[in-house]
Amino acid sequence: MMGSCQIDKLFSRVEVPVQLEDAWKLGQTENTCFVSGGTLLQANWEMGLAPPVNIISLESIAEMRTIVPIILDGEKYIKIGALTTLTEGLQDPLIIKNAGILSAACKNIAAPAVRNRGTIGGNIASGIGDSIPALLALDTKLIIYENNRSFTVALEEWLNQRSTSIICSILIPTNKVEVDMKKYFRKVGRRETFTAALVTVSAGCSVGNDNRLKDVRLAIGGGQHRPKRLVENELLLEGTIATPDLLKSVYSTIFEEIESYNDTFATAKYRRTVATNLFISFLKECIA
Repeated sequence: MMGSCQIDKLFSRVEVPVQLEDAWKLGQTENTCFVSGGTLLQANWEMGLAPPVNIISLESIAEMRTIVPIILDGEKYIKIGALTTLTEGLQDPLIIKNAGILSAACKNIAAPAVRNRGTIGGNIASGIGDSIPALLALDTKLIIYENNRSFTVALEEWLNQRSTSIICSILIPTNKVEVDMKKYFRKVGRRETFTAALVTVSAGCSVGNDNRLKDVRLAIGGGQHRPKRLVENELLLEGTIATPDLLKSVYSTIFEEIESYNDTFATAKYRRTVATNLFISFLKECIA
């Protein structure tokens, strides 16, 4: 799942390896792209972008398809293969139970036919997929393959580096603290599901017996936003007592931390306002 390639060729050579090692080796050729479901590549073709010379399809690599509970370094996770389709993401019982906001995100991506082909790994690899804010709020890690070895990296770190590694699996923590946390996902678009989001937000936190907020996560993405967590406001909210007065005081700081953009459909100020209101709505749920 590399970045998109733009080259002046009418036809592509397609390779379908069954081992990660072979896929990585084939991917070192110039003008090569890794694909899973291929829906993003198809969208690029429809926009007039030339196909890559070499396409490495990952769809036959079996280890990238499983959804299983695992223990890694003493911590519990669900391990979601990167080839898991968006449809599977919204229907799988393990994901629904342990990562409901990821299921909600999958339901709000594209049309059903696209969800049947498009994958969670591909949505992440696009760098702007609507699943990414939910995964950030879930404190997700990725298992990636690069230079003939696999290793684990935080999703935030991967997004900042955007390496040419193959995304193999998604790791979502399932310890009791994570499962009991309040979680939130909202996508705002011009029409439901089938268009790019104006903004997508996701959040999570715990509320202690003393009514203090813990493990606060606020994530934004959607459209052309660079998905990110609002770290400054997470730190500001951490350990504070959840009250209506708190919401008034953090509204402006959340608004200021959000980076957005203008386009034909909406201004940056409008997107920032919508996202801020959604985060405040989540925090209201936490203190209800």
